[in-house]
Amino acid sequence: MKALKYVLYLVLAIGIAASAYFLYNTIGTPINERKAFNQRSDEVKAKLENIAEAQKAYYDVHGEYAGDFTSLKNTILTGERMELMAIGDPYDTTVIMRIDTLYVPVKDKVDFDEGFDVNTMNLIPHSSDDFRIVEKKKIMNEIEVSVFEVSVRNEQWLTDLMEKGYTFDYDKSILKDSLMVGSLSKQISTGNWQ
Repeated sequence: MKALKYVLYLVLAIGIAASAYFLYNTIGTPINERKAFNQRSDEVKAKLENIAEAQKAYYDVHGEYAGDFTSLKNTILTGERMELMAIGDPYDTTVIMRIDTLYVPVKDKVDFDEGFDVNTMNLIPHSSDDFRIVEKKKIMNEIEVSVFEVSVRNEQWLTDLMEKGYTFDYDKSILKDSLMVGSLSKQISTGNWQ
């Protein structure tokens, strides 16, 4: 009788431990998936914001946005931007003021995040794919303007997590959504999450 009692306690302890494990997984899995998603999302957003900064610098030099990463990279790495410098005091009538034109490297005038590599700006973090980049001309208020869009589908930077068993069951729309900077319908350089 005593042995049956201990066997019953052992079976009960195993049942409690298994229930606790399944409960932990039921609660913990979505929390871990959300944490991984948020971390990856922040990395992709930061890279897209740096690409938007590069596009603004390209626009300053060429008067239009880049339609491909090769020309965008080349302009940032080797391009020069014209700046005007006033020599003399414009409010001092005894001194002749003159304006001088300087050419400064584009890369010195772009405010990238620390650690951002211009040479790999086209690569999506945690993926071997490239960001999608599009530039086009659009008529706005009877004026032709250049607009751009750099985008990535979420599933492209979540693929390796899905291969590890992450399902994102708590929000299926996550895999269908995209992150992007710029817009092909208006002249902006902000992200769709801002």
